Amino acid sequence: MFEAQYLYSEVPVYGPWMSRQGDNVIAVADLIEIDKFVTFSVSLVDKNTEDSGDGTVVTGGTLSSTKAGRIIKSYSGLKEMVRYKITALQDSPGDGLLFRMLEPVWYDTVNADTEA
Repeated sequence: MFEAQYLYSEVPVYGPWMSRQGDNVIAVADLIEIDKFVTFSVSLVDKNTEDSGDGTVVTGGTLSSTKAGRIIKSYSGLKEMVRYKITALQDSPGDGLLFRMLEPVWYDTVNADTEA
């Protein structure tokens, strides 16, 4: 999705729109390197194909960390198109981070009440 990218600005970076491949998704961010006073933040944004604009942030939380490592978050009830909104919140200019977004894992909601 995003191969090892440096981010040095608090201006959000938006990923490309992806067609939803299931009702739900597991998003995984791999935070490779981060400066001492930076907070890495990723939100999932969705919209339907007929909607205009930037879409809306999906409820259910944000992937966020101040330390290197993997961050995993599951989202459900998605609209037709999704993308990431990525931000590096800094205490001082020039601080940054190195991250990558792994391929999302899509899955459908299974209704246990449905007969086979």
